[in-house]
Amino acid sequence: MPVAMVPRQLAKLGQLFKFIGEKPECRTCEFRNICVQNLRPGKFYKIIEVRDAVHECPAYGIEMKVVEVVEVDTPLVVEQKAAAGETVKATRISCTNTKCPYYGFCMNPEAEDGEKYEVVSVEKEIECPLNRKLFLVFARKKRFPF
Repeated sequence: MPVAMVPRQLAKLGQLFKFIGEKPECRTCEFRNICVQNLRPGKFYKIIEVRDAVHECPAYGIEMKVVEVVEVDTPLVVEQKAAAGETVKATRISCTNTKCPYYGFCMNPEAEDGEKYEVVSVEKEIECPLNRKLFLVFARKKRFPF
């Protein structure tokens, strides 16, 4: 499995994150091979193992943990239960609860309203603090032949 490094507070089993890209300082960093080399900018990853190793990041000045990751499809929050293979329309779920662990998925900047996605898998029903019935799915943008 590919390894990476994430901030200590994010190093939890099942944690999802999007790799934005590396900073210029990363290119010459001694930890580059285990930190960012295995990640692709713009892709989402799920942490499947957290290792004991901790390193200080020279670029950010914070403690980073070594983790094993797998690349996953785009995480989306949907308001209706969906099954693998179904088509769903992406919508931003309006929310003001910035402390909710799903806030970033509900207010997902990746999901252009109305854009169609094919559900690859259903991760789980979300325990929404605002008592909404929501589901976290992994999906791929629908490609239409021309």
